[in-house]
Amino acid sequence: MRIGLSSSLTHETPEQWAEQMAQLGCRSVVFPVDHTAPDKLVDAQGF
Repeated sequence: MRIGLSSSLTHETPEQWAEQMAQLGCRSVVFPVDHTAPDKLVDAQGF
């Protein structure tokens, strides 16, 4: 089981957010956008 993290880390791009989560060692996170977000934004999260 993995425990997810929900964090509002300061970031300017989805890629930066994903990189910060990975640097923290996170392998499970609460996705920062909802299901109504455009596919392009969802894909850009990189997680």
